[in-house]
Amino acid sequence: MKGCRFACEFCCVPKKDGRPRENSDIDGLLPIPRGGNRLVLLDNDFLGGPHWRVKLEQIIELGLRVCFVQGLNIRIFTEAQAGLLARCSFWTAGSVSGI
Repeated sequence: MKGCRFACEFCCVPKKDGRPRENSDIDGLLPIPRGGNRLVLLDNDFLGGPHWRVKLEQIIELGLRVCFVQGLNIRIFTEAQAGLLARCSFWTAGSVSGI
């Protein structure tokens, strides 16, 4: 996703990136030929997108280790989101250039 559906006083994303819109699917982010199992998502509002479930299921199915560099908004988690996230493998990027 690009943009954000919230208007938090401390954040410039809605002003800078505008209204939320789909930017890419998981397949579009994977290199061809596929190598490795790490995926970095630079997403302002991953769980706010209309296809979050499909994307998480694909991440799980492909055995990818995901890093949500910009975090996830825990204030709005649903049980369904938490359940799928619990099935994901995660990693933390110490620095994106070190990938």
